Amino acid sequence: SIKHHRGEHFDVYGPVVQTQYSQVHWRSEPVALPQNIVQRFKGRVMAVTGYEVDIVRMAPANGTVTSVPCFQQYNHHYSGWMHSSSMRQLGQANATGSHGMSLPLWGHTSNASLHNDIPGIPHVQVFSEGNGNEHRRSFKGYPRGYAQLIQSPGVWMNSPMIININKELTGETSPDVVSSLQPRKSLAPHGADAAYNGVLECPCTTRKDKIAERYELRHGVATWACGGMSAAIVETANECMAGARKIGISSAPLSVVNDTALPMGCWVDAAANLVFNNATSGGGDVTVQHVCRDLLVNRGVIVGSDETGSHTFHPEVCAPAPKSELTAANNPVCNFSWYGGGLLCCSDNTTLLDADQHVPTLLDSFQLKYRFYYEDASTAAPQRNLFRVWWSTEAVNNEYSVLQSQADCINSSTPTELCVNTIRSRFTGRDMLNSCMVTNDPAACADVDHIAASGNAFTMLYAAAHCHAPACLSMELWDAD
Repeated sequence: SIKHHRGEHFDVYGPVVQTQYSQVHWRSEPVALPQNIVQRFKGRVMAVTGYEVDIVRMAPANGTVTSVPCFQQYNHHYSGWMHSSSMRQLGQANATGSHGMSLPLWGHTSNASLHNDIPGIPHVQVFSEGNGNEHRRSFKGYPRGYAQLIQSPGVWMNSPMIININKELTGETSPDVVSSLQPRKSLAPHGADAAYNGVLECPCTTRKDKIAERYELRHGVATWACGGMSAAIVETANECMAGARKIGISSAPLSVVNDTALPMGCWVDAAANLVFNNATSGGGDVTVQHVCRDLLVNRGVIVGSDETGSHTFHPEVCAPAPKSELTAANNPVCNFSWYGGGLLCCSDNTTLLDADQHVPTLLDSFQLKYRFYYEDASTAAPQRNLFRVWWSTEAVNNEYSVLQSQADCINSSTPTELCVNTIRSRFTGRDMLNSCMVTNDPAACADVDHIAASGNAFTMLYAAAHCHAPACLSMELWDAD
């Protein structure tokens, strides 16, 4: 076991970030490494032997650093790249990392004087700790004889996903730490039973518009909108207009109402007017033309009305069995109309409250603190380079929805196994080794062909599970050979 830090250490602080309650921060944050480290290892190799990460606040008056409580700023995950001064990010690669964001595309700078290449040593190393918010202040270290080697380190570029769930910003005075201010699609327990804030699960809100690839008109009474299929019912006024355009009703004016006596969703009245009813239930015996999603076409885009851009839904990312169980289990994350929350609704700067909910204006400030432990590879004992790979229980989809149990899980006599959702992935070592998170730097990735030619054997030195408490109970890695 790793009981002690090895070598020296240095600290790096990310930029100060300010967010409102329910706001997502998820963007790249390049920070120069300390100048003494850059100068010391110019043209040399640094061996990173371990590291720690935390979210902190720094007092402006005296520089005192305090750790931010997890129930105020939730670090969903992070991926970070340390790179040499001779490398720069050219753009985004046509590949995704461990949480669906495109990987950085790396390349050498035009400054030839910086290209002091040391063969076989990476110019870029990735640090992507998977174990959710619970990773904070936990030391991640490697056995003696192994390290993440990097030549001429110069820059640390982190990409943290942090969700503001700070109840203090909402003005609520109840003693518990979970705010009652939640979007409608939050599935977390409410009130006295609230063990965690549902905002951190990235529910899709009415600030996001689902625009399906195809719509259809359905003739029916108010209480049987879209044939009684809730997934086909249009959810927002913007989707209503987009759907109407797709089926050729582009000239009809739109009226937005909230009336349980009228049909719910999107419909065309007898005067050819387009109506969107915000009510969550509809009544009356009036017969109208409902604008409905065509559920036979499992495609569409999720558009951010809050300047967060659009995200295309790709059902093919749900891998078939045995790599993934999502498709066979009809997991909602694989269906555009059923998709109720996740990364597509949680991009940078997203507000995770519904459009009609007031967003508290108070801001919370924080920054990330990183501590790297290292040795000089030229003076330390010989160390083999470690490369980082990843695999997820959802194979390549990077997220899934926990299926609701049909049992009475409130009843203590109900068998535990009926109230636990289990998901599995069966994959090969090659699958995992091909999931390199560094582009254009072969020294930072596994040489899969060489491993295959050498007997298909490789050594796993370190593994960490990505599992969000309190919903996640455990993760296990089994060797089926």
